Amino acid sequence: MPYPKGGSTEQRVVASLFAVARAIAAEIRRAGASSQLTAPQFSALRLLDGEDWSVGGLAKTLRVSMPTVTQSADSLVGKGLVERYSDERDRRLVRLRITPEGRSLYRHCRKEVDRYVRHMLSALPEQGKEELASTLEAIALQVEEALLVR
Repeated sequence: MPYPKGGSTEQRVVASLFAVARAIAAEIRRAGASSQLTAPQFSALRLLDGEDWSVGGLAKTLRVSMPTVTQSADSLVGKGLVERYSDERDRRLVRLRITPEGRSLYRHCRKEVDRYVRHMLSALPEQGKEELASTLEAIALQVEEALLVR
């Protein structure tokens, strides 16, 4: 795996984050192979596992276009993992809800991804894992705050 040797801190962080993201996406595909689940679909199921969402709300939260979410939702509906319904207060608004099959698949994949990450972190001392988690949480918070300003 090519990492920028002697590169800037920023280059090393980007290269490392991309490597981790690719590895997690591959693990999601492996765990969800029976339904050909993709990482973006996993992200949608992750949100839908907690509550129902509008298509627009999902697009905004996932930071993708409406057509991208619509295409992903079409695929998830076709697989029986998500269902569409009209909002009772505003019939023009289409909402998405996870099905029992979708919830089961999401939780299976989540368990497998957690197992995979736990294995990848196993070589680190507990304090190193905590520091990594805290640092990533701080970066994620800064990213979210920066996106709100835009």
